[in-house]
Amino acid sequence: MRVFLFVFTLLGCSNFINAQWGDSVRVKSNIRTSLLSDIGSNSFTVQNYRDFNRSSFLSPAFKNEIIDGSAEKLRLGSRQSFELAYRQLNDSVYSSWAKGFEINLSYNSVLGIASKRDVLKLILNGNSPYASEVLDLAPTKYQRQDFLSIGFRLIEERKSWSWSYGLSALFGTQFQDLNLERGTLYTEESGSYLDLNTQYTYKSADTLNPIKGMGIGTGGSVNHLFNDQLSFGLELRDFGIIFWNNASYTIEADTSFRYSGELIPNVLDVSGSLFDDTQQDLEDALLTKEGGSFIALTPFNLKANALYKHKNLGRLKSSEALIEYVYTPGFQPLFRVNSTWGFNRWTLSPDLSYGGFTGFGVGMRTNYETRYWQIGLHLFNAQGLILSSSKAIGAQLFFNYIF
Repeated sequence: MRVFLFVFTLLGCSNFINAQWGDSVRVKSNIRTSLLSDIGSNSFTVQNYRDFNRSSFLSPAFKNEIIDGSAEKLRLGSRQSFELAYRQLNDSVYSSWAKGFEINLSYNSVLGIASKRDVLKLILNGNSPYASEVLDLAPTKYQRQDFLSIGFRLIEERKSWSWSYGLSALFGTQFQDLNLERGTLYTEESGSYLDLNTQYTYKSADTLNPIKGMGIGTGGSVNHLFNDQLSFGLELRDFGIIFWNNASYTIEADTSFRYSGELIPNVLDVSGSLFDDTQQDLEDALLTKEGGSFIALTPFNLKANALYKHKNLGRLKSSEALIEYVYTPGFQPLFRVNSTWGFNRWTLSPDLSYGGFTGFGVGMRTNYETRYWQIGLHLFNAQGLILSSSKAIGAQLFFNYIF
């Protein structure tokens, strides 16, 4: 059961590691690296994550606390990423424009879950405590995808317009995808039988090879300066497909099934509840497994922003509004507003956000820059460092060498 909960709450984590928004435009030649890690949910708190990691036994009280605190439609997501990039911009004899290129290497891991509270009940407690109840398990979507990207991007910059576009080779290292379209489970009060009505598809890459699939991706950005104060940007990252190899497999089921004859205290642990022949009969009724390759879309990232640079407002340098979408289960459009304050070589950018895997969040970004170096830290949902009741926490660290 602990393994199931670990899969459900903490598996994997994504990319989307811009050194800063719109880093593809109006910046100098540089070498940069970035590291990101965050986790968020509309149901689980930071304290829940800490208690889970510290405990070797999940007490009934702890399980009930998690269930009682979860939303009816729960969301959970986790992202991790690393990026290393080299960018070269070539000065032109014309002062109005420049052009260049970028080579980048990144590793991305993204997990997304959109599910129901009844699924959490089933994972934590099994089906026995809910005898005589109908557990509604659908819709449930779960995806974990990890991949390595090696890309090349061309960059153009003009007086009022700048854009970039590129291609990347993708190497898939992990893939799991569950789509439960229909699912109800009823256990008779005395446990003499259970009724299951389900339709689902589960896909998984093989577990042996380090590189389990290959594909191609694309991305680009465009930025327009309306005047010396207002600009608008749009960016697409990691949009691609991966062909997962022939050692992958797909499990499908579309069935209404009644099982009777033996008590099943936990339908998720049939191997520990049933004799081998009975277990095989039940599994034959519930799933059809086929091996072979399949194609999957990567968890791409789409952003749009508007930036306004202030004049004659002291240390307040700019204000920004941003909307972001990540193609993964459980992620809702994320809206963020921030302001940037300058203190000589330091800048501070507090922000407010709503959406994503969680809801309302407060963040803080700080940069320190010299002529050749820039180091920064962005705390997503910074309240998670202080409030154990917060439902998200994360950070991004980046370092640039500018030349």
